[in-house]
Amino acid sequence: MKIAHIIFSFHTGGAETMLIDIANCQSNNNEVSVIIINDSVNESLLSKIKEGVQIIKIGRSEGSRSIFDIIKFNYIIAKLSPDIIHSHNSPIAKLIFYPFAKLFLTVHDMGISNTYFSRYDALFAISGAVCEDILKKGSYNVVTVPNGIDSSQIIVKHKESERLKDIIQVGRSDSDKKGQDILIYAVSRLVNTYGLDINLTLIGEGPSMEYLREIVSSEHIEDRVIFLGLRDREYIYSRLKDYDLYVQPSRFEGFGLTVAEAMAAKIPVLVSDNDGPMEIINNGEYGVCFKVGDIDDCVDKLLYIYNNYSEVCEKIEPAYLRVKQLYDINETANNYTKAYESSRN
Repeated sequence: MKIAHIIFSFHTGGAETMLIDIANCQSNNNEVSVIIINDSVNESLLSKIKEGVQIIKIGRSEGSRSIFDIIKFNYIIAKLSPDIIHSHNSPIAKLIFYPFAKLFLTVHDMGISNTYFSRYDALFAISGAVCEDILKKGSYNVVTVPNGIDSSQIIVKHKESERLKDIIQVGRSDSDKKGQDILIYAVSRLVNTYGLDINLTLIGEGPSMEYLREIVSSEHIEDRVIFLGLRDREYIYSRLKDYDLYVQPSRFEGFGLTVAEAMAAKIPVLVSDNDGPMEIINNGEYGVCFKVGDIDDCVDKLLYIYNNYSEVCEKIEPAYLRVKQLYDINETANNYTKAYESSRN
């Protein structure tokens, strides 16, 4: 089967991370291409795609309406003659004029506009929560295929920590969505009000970096919060085990790939009660949750974890097994392939 994955830009994010893993898996039994439309590319991240996958860069300036870029894009698609076109951004459908392939879209988050949904033969939702969000907007052909991770690449924590001290959060520095400000304020409260010996490490870059640094400074916790900036997946996968708790404080989240990665590293997790992360921890069975956007509740749950750390760690092994069973990248790739084949019959 010839499969062409198409995405506008290629930077660090859940969609790009998933696309790398899916393309690599699918290339074992299929002819796979990845087409990047815009000239916005993280070459280091792109290098994680296997040599067997054909990478094609259109080089369009972001937001350009050049007819020449569209012609070039469609010429390349025609030359590839794919059986399946798998888009990772909804508006891409309006740029495709090749009529001989089945057209799919992965919806990577909540709140995505449905303007172009009807142009796709089927939609993939990365979680049950995203599927429900899609169906609220109309009657579409939706298949839920949870994001997957290559847990074999994640180094597992073999010895349980004696207490909670070092917290980690990984994600794009975009507090309006990812809520790192909530976590920083909560850590400040733990340190300044309760006198706890707690540290926070943040991995990621983005538009909120300066704002988050200002919060850290105003709360006088510069010695407690470490900004590591952007780190590649190999670094993260080898370091998660060094921490005592992973926190995902997102204001909204369609899935929560990093939550599953932390569970695969065998460290406990605390998430805001968005539908996506709550699906991963099965509504609290495999992790702890706090109310979305609620600093006070985040503080309360962190205090609970601090005071009941051994009890919280009892969730680690079942959480690890859940990730291995439900969120394995090979299962994700197989589910996509089954949907492709079903559409062609």
